[in-house]
Amino acid sequence: MKITKKSSNSGISDGNDCYSLNGAEFTIYKNSACTQVYKIITTNASGVATCNNMPLGQYWVKETKAPTGFERNTDFLEKI
Repeated sequence: MKITKKSSNSGISDGNDCYSLNGAEFTIYKNSACTQVYKIITTNASGVATCNNMPLGQYWVKETKAPTGFERNTDFLEKI
């Protein structure tokens, strides 16, 4: 699985030291109630986080920590 965090206003955030896409945390859950954590993945400087070799099944993903300068997207909940 690959998740990419992006700025909604790159004209302000790109090249601005007050913003960094590095360090956003996404928690992958094994159940729809989001109480059984499978893994926490963290974005790199490009805003990309990956999780390899996941067993087949359904997972739910939430952004659980925002990177520097950004707010956590509380509306983000993705079923995969």
